[in-house]
Amino acid sequence: LSSERVTHVACGSAHSLAVTSEGAVYAWGYGSDGQLGLGRKCGETDVSSPVRVPALEGVKAAGVACGSRHSLCVTRDARVFSWGLADDGRLGLSLEEGQMHVHEPTEVPLRDVRVRSAAAGG
Repeated sequence: LSSERVTHVACGSAHSLAVTSEGAVYAWGYGSDGQLGLGRKCGETDVSSPVRVPALEGVKAAGVACGSRHSLCVTRDARVFSWGLADDGRLGLSLEEGQMHVHEPTEVPLRDVRVRSAAAGG
């Protein structure tokens, strides 16, 4: 990130996300539940320096939010993506029975709702 202008940073309990002026999203930290969004399986978890989130390339992020074990991204065109631990409906996605993790950002189907910002809790 040293050559990028960072406009937004969010921190979870053990992971962080950053948005650049170009709208790119970077992730680092502990990602045991997929909260980094890097498409890695559980067990491939620690990332010590910022890595661009590949599934969001081509998407212009406006902001990000981190829960303790999940992450959110709001785009400049008012869409929301979520990933990480999926229990209790925290990602807003319809998932297969028993699916507990989403390892890549997935668009939340909001049906004509335009979102400007998001927050994530525990």
